[in-house]
Amino acid sequence: MTDPGVTGDFNGDTLVDALDIDLLTAAIRDASIDSQFDLDASGLVDAGDLDNMIDSVLSTVPGDANLDRTVDLIDLSALASNFDAQAG
Repeated sequence: MTDPGVTGDFNGDTLVDALDIDLLTAAIRDASIDSQFDLDASGLVDAGDLDNMIDSVLSTVPGDANLDRTVDLIDLSALASNFDAQAG
């Protein structure tokens, strides 16, 4: 069960991090109707919720791979080191 006090903490560890982003994107791909993932209160679990997670919850922008609130060469390095990798 997630902590209702931490918006976007889907795995209940009191942190909002890459694991929570993965859970949200999986819910979007699976067309989930689980309201815990509906961060923008639209009634749908969709890309709007991912935008809300990135912008409002994490206060960052797309491309910030390490979630340090800036997009720089460290993020590019993370992308490059995982380029063409297969999901496990």
